[in-house]
Formats: sequence, structure tokens, C-alpha cells
Amino acid sequence: MMSILGELSVIGIRQLSPHKFIRRDVVTSVSPELLADLVGDSGKPVIALKRHLQAFCGHPRFRQQLVRESGVALQDDDQIEGPAELQLVLLPFRKITKALAKECFRHATKNSVSNMERLLNQPVDPDIRDTREGEATLLCLSCHHGFDEITRLLLEAQADPDKCLPDGAGALFLACRGAHVDAVRLLIEARATPDLPEHGQAVPLQVSAAMGLVETTRLLLDARADASKKSIGADGRPESAFLKAATGGHVELVRLMVEEYELDKAEAPEAAGGALFMACMKNHVETASFLLEARAHPDRAYEVPGTTPLAIAAKEGHMEALRLLLRAGADLNLPTPTGVTPLVAASAYGQHDAVVLLLENLAQIHKTAGNGMSPLLGACKHGRFRVVNRLLTYGADIHQAMRDEGETPFWMACRSGNINIVKELLEAKADMNTPNNSGVTPLQIAKEMSHADLVVFLEALVMDEGASGVPVSEGKGGL
Repeated sequence: MMSILGELSVIGIRQLSPHKFIRRDVVTSVSPELLADLVGDSGKPVIALKRHLQAFCGHPRFRQQLVRESGVALQDDDQIEGPAELQLVLLPFRKITKALAKECFRHATKNSVSNMERLLNQPVDPDIRDTREGEATLLCLSCHHGFDEITRLLLEAQADPDKCLPDGAGALFLACRGAHVDAVRLLIEARATPDLPEHGQAVPLQVSAAMGLVETTRLLLDARADASKKSIGADGRPESAFLKAATGGHVELVRLMVEEYELDKAEAPEAAGGALFMACMKNHVETASFLLEARAHPDRAYEVPGTTPLAIAAKEGHMEALRLLLRAGADLNLPTPTGVTPLVAASAYGQHDAVVLLLENLAQIHKTAGNGMSPLLGACKHGRFRVVNRLLTYGADIHQAMRDEGETPFWMACRSGNINIVKELLEAKADMNTPNNSGVTPLQIAKEMSHADLVVFLEALVMDEGASGVPVSEGKGGL
């Protein structure tokens, strides 16, 4: 039992190191009431007193030794009976040998709390690095594995929370990547810098956002992590934490970022509109719906690729996202900077259902891209038979040609080699003889592209026309 009848006086500081010094002044006095408050339910007055003394000497409990007047050192499990006068001794770190370092890292990776505490009490420098594991620190390893009690001990031993691996990844980054929210909380309480690493790598906030970690992201934002920082994404574009959350479809995290931190308003001009764009591209309808409710503009192009949410949803064939955007009033004829409308995109990529939906909503079937590519031309160029059939049903112009080279839909179909589209266009009365502006005929381009079956089919048509007395074009290639 602890029985303190009077004050404890801690006198002098004697440091055992190459730079020895002795101070004999009174460091502090501790009343029985204060010590009882410090001890609380732990039942360990020596540890409680050392933690209290850290404010006076600047060193953690692991580097402190309390010595009785008799010269006997107090152990952490000892009780204190007073009044008493104790001497505070500050201990230097042990010299690190290979064997000692190996032991430290073994216990850190095995989550051996008692052994780690024993080593720290010797005391061992908590910032030693493991040369066998990429220069990892003990703290980096414990945070990587999510060993919270080891992390707590190391931080109490004043391990540097900002020491990083050679690639720039620090303990906070590793804790976020492992979704270890308690480790993140401990590091932030220890004042870890929230925006390490630098040099374009993903910072902890971006990692947390990409993984959809709501509580971890809240902790980082409350610690004033810089939400404007960007890293290069998989597609080579710079991405912020907000953009990563939307890309991942993490609607609850996106809601937190918008409603509590207004990160949608903090996006740079070139990234504005990116969140809705990415949500639609990935078909994260719930996220897209929330962003629209939060007043994201349905027609705002993501300036990095220069494409609107409706155009990307049409290209990808994401029907729910398309319907959502159309209900929100998106302009279904709004082109990209290169003039590609949603209907042109859907047609070229063979998104039949998207084409039907856009046509039902009165998309302009003859509106072309900047190079003259119409929906029908795009579908013929890429061999989209079902789309061609649907566009012809809606009255697509079979004679509308590309602006510079003059390729017609029939010419494009011959280039792609889709004989079914060729037949469909012929049935719609397409002219099989019209060359492009360079004088290359449909038959010639079919030959150049080695579409043997199509060449046989076209040559048979030529022979039939000749036998029937219908004049055949004298153009290049025999048509």
C-alpha cells in the first residue's frame, strides 16, 4: 500500500552521460494529494511520478531514475512511502549493438509490449532504424502493423513521429494506409506533421480519402492537414483528397468533406467539377447524387481532361449516372472543348442504351465534333452495328461527311470492315462510290485494310451493277 504522510521532494538532477552535470536544487515537491491524483487507478506511483517530472526535466520516464536517500533506485513497480527525498537521475541511451537492435525490432514486429517497455527502460533510443528493413524506425513498424500499445510506448519515449522511410513514407502515412485509426490518433496527439511526405507523393490525407476512412480523415482535417495538396494519380492527373474520395465513391466521406469542411469550395479552378466528373465516370451514383444536391453544376467540365460529367457517363454507358444528370438539367448537347457531344461519345464507344436514352431526350443527332465527326460517323468508324441501326432509325444523315478528309459513314464502315454495317447503310441508300477528299474509294480502303470478306462482297456488287447496265464510278479502285 502507498502511504504518504508528507511531501515527496525531488532534488538535484544528476545526468550520467559524457557531459555529466549535477544540480542540487529542489526540482519539485509532490504532496500526498497530488501524488494520489497522479497515480489514479494505476497503482504505480513511481511511473506516475516520473511522468509528472517530465515537465520539469524534459525527458520521458524511461530515461529517469529515482533514487532514495539510501542510494537504492526505485523500480517502476515499487510503492513509495513518505515523506521522502528522492534524487532524479537522467540516464543516457545504451549503445546500440546489432544484437540489441535486432531484439528491439523483433519485439516491435511481434507486438511484445512488455519486452518493448523493458528495452525502453534500459533506456534504448526509440528512433533507431532497422538497416534490414529499408531503414524503418520502430514507430514506422508499429504503425504499419497497427500495434497501438507499442506505438503508445514509443511516443511516450519521445520517438520522433516525423521520421520517415527513405521513400518519404512516415509513421502517419503508414498508419493511414493500414486504416489504423487509433495509431493515427496517437500520432496526431504527439503532433506528427500531417502533410508528410512531400515531393509529390500521396500525403496521409489523400491515402485516407482514397480508402474512404471517415474518422481518420476527420482527425487529419482537424489537425489542419492541407486539403489542397495533390499527388499524381494512376492516370497521370493531379488529385486532391476530395477528388480521391469522390473517385472511390465514398459518399459518407464526401458528405463529411462538403458539409463540415467545405472542401468542394477549396478545389483549384482546374480541378473544379472533377469530383462530379469522377463520380459519374466510375458510376458512383449515390456520390454523384449528393454532389448535385450540394450544388455541383451538372455541366461543369473537369478542366484537366476537358470533359463534362454527361459526356463521360455517356461514353462509359453508365445509365444511372446519365439519368441522374439529365434529371439535374444537364445539357445533353453540350460539347467538350474538341466538340464531342455526349451522343457522339456514346455512339463511338458503342453504348447503345445510352444512345437510345439521349435520343429519347432529343439529343441533336446531326451535331458533330470539331472535326466533323457525327454520331453516325463515329459508330461506323468503330464498327458499332447496333448503334448504327438505332441512329438510322432516328433519321441520321448517311451522307454527312468528315470536315477535312470527307469520309462518309459508308467509307468509315468499309474502313472498319464491319460488313453488317455496310449492308445496313446500303439498305438505307448510302452511296457506295463516294471517295474521300483524297480520292480513296470505299472499296480501296477495304482492300488497304485487308478486309477480304468485305472486298469480295463489294466487288460482287460492282459486277452486279455492271451486268445490269447500271454505270459504275470510274473512280480509283474500280468503283
